[in-house]
Amino acid sequence: SAAPPAAGTRAMANANAEARAKSWARAQAFARANRNGYALVRKGQEGFSMSGDLEDVEEIRAVRRGVDSDFLWFRRDGEGYIVRDPVLLERAESAWAPLRPLETEMERLQAQLRPHEARVQALAARTEAFEPRDPDADAGVREAAKAMEALAKQMEAIAMQQVALSFRSTNAEGVDGVALRKELEVLSERQAALSGQMDAHAEVLDAAARRVEAQAAPMEKLGREMEEAARPMEPIGRKMEAVGKRIEVQAAASDRQVRTVIDEAVRRGLAVKAPVQG
Repeated sequence: SAAPPAAGTRAMANANAEARAKSWARAQAFARANRNGYALVRKGQEGFSMSGDLEDVEEIRAVRRGVDSDFLWFRRDGEGYIVRDPVLLERAESAWAPLRPLETEMERLQAQLRPHEARVQALAARTEAFEPRDPDADAGVREAAKAMEALAKQMEAIAMQQVALSFRSTNAEGVDGVALRKELEVLSERQAALSGQMDAHAEVLDAAARRVEAQAAPMEKLGREMEEAARPMEPIGRKMEAVGKRIEVQAAASDRQVRTVIDEAVRRGLAVKAPVQG
């Protein structure tokens, strides 16, 4: 029998949400982790690698205007400091090196996913010619599709929060650790509730797809095409999930290494207060 076209559409929506969440998490995993952030700034480079609060960006840019060399900026006890020792800077740079091949792999998988998404979207557009001309049914399908899109965005936002909290909870102890784990539990419960809503709306689409499938042989053929088009997305999605987990583990390890470098700089007197630009 023909595959329900909505199944391919749902797979595409879920894969899209997962890809966007993973991509965003890679760039922002530590952005709001705590106020003891840091940034590795290279002379002559417009951007810089940072971990911490995005509110620190302007301060880091101001410091860069007054420092004519590479430096590692960090905040401790509310004060900004810089380290310019080349050996320590190289160690900080090297700490994040293991993430680069993982990010490249994630980008490669995303590139693999795009043509399949385009194929599914093109086939989904063709289903309009076979949709039943029941105004109430049409409206229900449109509302379900819109609701799924909104839910996917909410699930994506929660996924990003979960990534950030997981990194914070790694180093948290005592009351803070318990509180962070409680926040993660709450987020997991919200994610599960949203997933249940997603399934309910998906059932509306599946039911509509079954009605469409029953119309004629051309619809059955189209359903099979959608099934074939969506099938390659599943293993790609599983690979993306696996790589994403490896990125989370490595990012936490890299963060710990950089903070060890910072502690050593402070202990050896190689950290000085960052210059304040007027």
